[in-house]
Parts: sequence; structure tokens; C-alpha cells
Amino acid sequence: LATRQPISTLTDTLYSMILTRPPSAQEKREAEAAFGRILAALSQSQQGQPARIQDSPAYKALRMTGEDITWALLNSNEFILNH
Repeated sequence: LATRQPISTLTDTLYSMILTRPPSAQEKREAEAAFGRILAALSQSQQGQPARIQDSPAYKALRMTGEDITWALLNSNEFILNH
């Protein structure tokens, strides 16, 4: 649950900022699943901690996943037709 809280907050924030609405239950599950898959893969292959959090593979992977979701929302028909 502790690792889900930031992911849930990030998902809510992306939808609120881009589509100006909260995600539906299905959208939230799918976005959280995308983040969860990345976290699960990284937790199995995690080696020593880097000096800076921005250099860690987990940070980079989560950032890329967030960017992918952002681009998907920006290219959605809902965004294109409503904004």
C-alpha cells in the first residue's frame, strides 16, 4: 500500500492536469498496473543504490512510464476534441 500511494497520486494528478477530470476506475487500474509492472521488474533486478536518486534505474523507469502515460493522454481523442 505504501508504494501504491505515490502511484495513485501521480495517476490522479496526470488525469487532472491533462484531461481536467479524475481517471475512471478502469483507467486508474490500467495506469497503476503499468507503474506496477515497472516497479516489479526493477525490484527483482535492483543492485546497489546510486549516489543520486535521479540516477537510479527505478527513477528513470518510473519517469519514462509517466511520460508514456502523459503522451497517451495528450494524444487521446478526449484531449484533442475537448481542449
